[in-house]
Amino acid sequence: MVPEVLRFNKWLQRRSPHACTHIHYIGDLKLFFTWAGKPFPAITIRDVDAYIAHCQHVLGNSPGTVNRKLTALRAFYAFLDLELDDAPANPVIPKRHYVQRGEQLPRVPKEADVRRLFAAIEAAGDARDHAMFLSMYACGLRVSEVRKLSMSDLLLRPGFGSLPRLLVHGKRNKQRCAPLLSNWREGRSWGRI
Repeated sequence: MVPEVLRFNKWLQRRSPHACTHIHYIGDLKLFFTWAGKPFPAITIRDVDAYIAHCQHVLGNSPGTVNRKLTALRAFYAFLDLELDDAPANPVIPKRHYVQRGEQLPRVPKEADVRRLFAAIEAAGDARDHAMFLSMYACGLRVSEVRKLSMSDLLLRPGFGSLPRLLVHGKRNKQRCAPLLSNWREGRSWGRI
């Protein structure tokens, strides 16, 4: 990996120490530069155009995945502009290099699939895994939000007039409350909910 990408990785980690952004962005940069076969100063706007086509038609990436890859590349060149006196121009142009997303409805898992998932978790006998998956399913938590949970975030006996809830630390350290269903609080398995 070139030194500039290593410095970019450290810079991302300093900016957002609790986020996984640096892992995804560095992975996206490795894929791009391996595909391009050129050093970063030689990348052109046309290279970015061709990479979008490659991601869509060869790799079959979704618009969201392509846009994330473009965001990683644009952020890398913005970082170079801060770091280098003779930084190359950013080849990612937001109005040109953006893939429109179609309207998407949330995907609802089939009841049978959810029951099979929780049956497998229960069969493994790991109460921690059961609580994590139940939190993601019942409270709508992301994996990263579950990872950040601590016992102090669990409010089972809040003040008068308040329902039991979970304090969730989301993206960009934004905090929200997720109500806890009685089934979640009682620790019942999915099969008996």
